Amino acid sequence: MIDNTSDRGIAFICEGDTEKQFYLSLLYYFTDKHNATIQKILNQQETDIVYELAKKDIKYIIKFKVAESVTGMPKTSKWFDVDCVKKYGSKLSWTAFLCYDIDSYTRDITQFYEGDWKDLRDKLKHAQSVIDLAAKADIEDIMLVDLEGVCAFIDHPPIKRENLLGRKGTAKMKMFFRDCGKSYHKGDRARPLIDSLDKQKIIDSKILDFEKVEDLFCSF
Repeated sequence: MIDNTSDRGIAFICEGDTEKQFYLSLLYYFTDKHNATIQKILNQQETDIVYELAKKDIKYIIKFKVAESVTGMPKTSKWFDVDCVKKYGSKLSWTAFLCYDIDSYTRDITQFYEGDWKDLRDKLKHAQSVIDLAAKADIEDIMLVDLEGVCAFIDHPPIKRENLLGRKGTAKMKMFFRDCGKSYHKGDRARPLIDSLDKQKIIDSKILDFEKVEDLFCSF
């Protein structure tokens, strides 16, 4: 266990690195909105990147885990136990956000409370709360809520959503960029695009309950 003076721990368990970059960018947006501060804590282990969210005398530790796939999400409980609870002490109150794409507009979210997913929630017993941010869409579908912002980013005149080719958000984004003579990149290379988007417009769309993340800032 390492020394810890934080008041709370927040763990974001994300399906992929693009999801991680989106939620990290969202945290920075809420930080500015609520007059808080966020900083990256440099550790000797680059695989254990920690962020500190602070306002006045209250500090939160924020950590991210990328599962690489939706099927890999249930295997992340060991990381939470070792790299969060054990490392920072079981007395620290943790909130775990599960950020994933249920991969179908018609798939029942209750399926993610069965089998391996139920085992994951059972193993996250040291978390005070486990919050699902389950999108019936790609993370790119969420980004495309601000299609006007995407167009501005690649210097393209505004277009309507129905004019985009592709079934899901990832395909839509890739084909749109390609038609503009550009390449869409996922992961950390998508961060400049993500940072440029109108976060409040995305939040107001109710495509996902992002207020659950903003609630962190209301608890300061």
